[in-house]
Amino acid sequence: MAASSVFMILFGIAVHIFVRNSGYTLRLGTTAAILLIVLGILQVVVVAFFPQDPMGEELTFPGKMHIALVGVQALMSILIPLFLGLWLRKTGLIPNLGTWSIIAAALTVVMGIAIFPLGDAIMGLTERLTILIYDAWLIASALTLYFFRKYISTRSSTTDHGNMRR
Repeated sequence: MAASSVFMILFGIAVHIFVRNSGYTLRLGTTAAILLIVLGILQVVVVAFFPQDPMGEELTFPGKMHIALVGVQALMSILIPLFLGLWLRKTGLIPNLGTWSIIAAALTVVMGIAIFPLGDAIMGLTERLTILIYDAWLIASALTLYFFRKYISTRSSTTDHGNMRR
């Protein structure tokens, strides 16, 4: 968990730099970047200070905090791809990643809603599938932004008017 949290924080910083250097001033991209950084930090805090109570046991303060903070993390894992996706679609920079981001947010909501009627029997499976969707989005977004940045730097070095700012 600590390694993925560090990568999430680094990705949040990279998204912030990407948004800042894009030339677009929409706040959705910056908000998504900040939420990524906060989510990475929050994951470290939950793991380090608020362990989950064993199933069936009485809830302790750390156990209650674990549940509350994981709920906040779940909300953030919906808002981050949604905000970044809306920003990417609105700016027209990488509309396909924008669409994938919005779909990932919607799938996360659907999986989260599916937990309630299905009950505790497959709660763990549903939770893991939701995490898989978010992790797939993170990897796809990181790679896409990395290669898009490389494409822009290659393009701008070969043309006089390769600046993509608006």
